[in-house]
Amino acid sequence: MKRNNTEQVGEVLRRLLRQEGLETPLNEYRLVDAWKDVVGEAIARYTTNIYIKNQVLFVHLSSSVL
Repeated sequence: MKRNNTEQVGEVLRRLLRQEGLETPLNEYRLVDAWKDVVGEAIARYTTNIYIKNQVLFVHLSSSVL
């Protein structure tokens, strides 16, 4: 049986995440998770807390000089 209306799995998952309202939380998680890679070890070492609230990234550092 041949199917003509095939879709890529990635596109189906993206649509499902969007429909269920999970697209933004997933992207926020990815951003927080990538923090060390983005800023590097030197700054990540001084990061004491990082979170997103109302689509705003909050970063707490242990040194005000940074």
